[in-house]
Amino acid sequence: MRGLAVCLLCAGALLAQTPAQSHYLRGVELLTNQNPSQAIPELDEALALDPQLAEAHDAKGLARLALGDPAAARTEFRRAIALKPNLAEAHLGMGLALGQSGELTAAAKEFRIAIEIRPAYAEAHKRLGVTLRRLGDENGALAEFEKAARSDPSDPEAWYDLGLARKSRNDLAGAIAAFRKSLELKPDYEKARYNLGTTLRAAGREQAAAKELADVRGLRAFREKLAESKALILRGVEALEQSRNDYALQCFREASTLSPSLPTAWHYLGVVYYRSGDAQRALEAWNQALALEPDYPKTRAALGLMHARAGDFEAARQEFEKAASSDPDDAQTRYNLGLALAHLKKLPEAAAELAEAVSLNPQYADARLQLGLVLAAKGDLAGAANAYRELIRQHPDMAEAHNNLGLVLLQTNEFEAASREFHRALELNPRFAPAMQNIALTEPCQPTQPTAMLVIPHVSGTPQLNTDPRSPEWRNAAATSMRKDCSHKLDYPELASEVRMFWTDTDLYVLFVCPYKKLNIWTPPQTDRPRNKLWDRDVVEFFLGSDWNEIRRYREFEIAPTGDWIDLAIDLTRKSYDRNWRSGWKTLARIDEASHMWYAAARVPLSAVSEAPVQPGSRWRMNLYRIDGDGPDPKRRFLCWQPTCAGNRDPNHVPEQFGTLVFGPAR
Repeated sequence: MRGLAVCLLCAGALLAQTPAQSHYLRGVELLTNQNPSQAIPELDEALALDPQLAEAHDAKGLARLALGDPAAARTEFRRAIALKPNLAEAHLGMGLALGQSGELTAAAKEFRIAIEIRPAYAEAHKRLGVTLRRLGDENGALAEFEKAARSDPSDPEAWYDLGLARKSRNDLAGAIAAFRKSLELKPDYEKARYNLGTTLRAAGREQAAAKELADVRGLRAFREKLAESKALILRGVEALEQSRNDYALQCFREASTLSPSLPTAWHYLGVVYYRSGDAQRALEAWNQALALEPDYPKTRAALGLMHARAGDFEAARQEFEKAASSDPDDAQTRYNLGLALAHLKKLPEAAAELAEAVSLNPQYADARLQLGLVLAAKGDLAGAANAYRELIRQHPDMAEAHNNLGLVLLQTNEFEAASREFHRALELNPRFAPAMQNIALTEPCQPTQPTAMLVIPHVSGTPQLNTDPRSPEWRNAAATSMRKDCSHKLDYPELASEVRMFWTDTDLYVLFVCPYKKLNIWTPPQTDRPRNKLWDRDVVEFFLGSDWNEIRRYREFEIAPTGDWIDLAIDLTRKSYDRNWRSGWKTLARIDEASHMWYAAARVPLSAVSEAPVQPGSRWRMNLYRIDGDGPDPKRRFLCWQPTCAGNRDPNHVPEQFGTLVFGPAR
């Protein structure tokens, strides 16, 4: 959503720092940094302290918009307007929400109210211009873009929109000047540079065409042929819609012969060739259309589809971007561009294009479905859930939407809600195989017997502790991994964590290698003493017990990506979690932001776990864990080496389901 930060900063600058406003400004900061789901609790806290804080309702409305929930956003904007009718930002936000819902006339009304309150409100003029353009009021759009550029001459997007509007009115000189100004402000603005180039070409062809059409009889003949060609094109398009490809081909050939300078004829000739399986002739026809009009959006979009179907998504992206630059209000092009970007793993950009497609056409079910998939893939589960819920509201009988919502709920550990969605998908389509498979993921797992076992080698001496899995110290260590949920039949392949271990005469060595998407850590780090409640953030843990007669007594060790640590002596029978006990262990940790990996290593004295000497063949009870993600425990991911399959209890402290650590001989 363009202009989001502008709205917030304007509202935030008016406020002094009361406790409520401090929460509000924190929410604004989170929202400005693209964290709308985290901004909402801060804004709720601000409103709990000061229910009359209209700016907080406005910011919360923008957060709801960013999460893809325009209905909830409208509620917040209404509250802001009721509290402060002259809050221009709230009227702008209401206009954005109405526009996302397809209510363009009502959106335009809100933008006009914002302008009445603040006549030089550049963002409101710009948004009104876009809305009028979508309503087909080119003159009104042009006037608003002119005002936006005058109100904020430093905004490159305002000049870009003005250039498009002038170009659509055939004011090529004015369009060129506007595009040049946009590029002066933002030299890397690709869309502005592309449109400047095509407009300059268009200006050059106008001059050449004027010379060719100087003869009156030639002009009349040209017009007659042009009219006949357009009629042929209309008949050809109708034939294409009826799958009468041979007749359509005849019409488009005649049209291109009569008016060889008409790009539309060449475009549709390429379409019918492509549908008939003749890609080479299709490409020749499309190239001819682009030679006549390089920014012809339909041909650019057609080339993009051809490249995408051939698997060349980079070439497809380039063509779709050119099409979108020439026709920014075409929802289909935005959708296809989003898909190409998703295939290229450019998920934030893909989500932005798919969201724009939905904004242009709120009933575009495929775009909303793909938006949910992309948001989920980039970790925005709240946004994905909102996309699917809105899709289900519009299409309650779409089994795929219910299944996909179930998958998102599964990732946030809402197992009962996920199960309901999967069952609903099967009610709608009893043969929908993905839902059949996904239902099993919501069910509690069953403990495996025998439980997991790891045999680790003995190493002589006192190796240096480090966090480099490629180092000689870890090269010959025993290795295992954990990727399973502790309680359910669910895997987390993207979080699959490697664990390496070996032992010496005096110590046990452990290394964790953990991929991550986003870290949830305590700041600043506290490595000089144990960190209580370390388990409330990202952490790896290992539990060790040597007493096979008293299995409810064992030791707990935890390390965070920051190097924070805690070790505890556990006695479940006495409900004792002794935080004052110290093992004498040594820990290291580091974060590799470039590869999105974090590492934790530990050297634990054997005597901290077992009073009896450890020798080859000794066995301890052990389990390995990783906790990942934001929010309360029910929303986080609990990985186990040996799943405990606990239902209504802490899934980690289940000693009867621990695996076995075997101290082996030297390798």
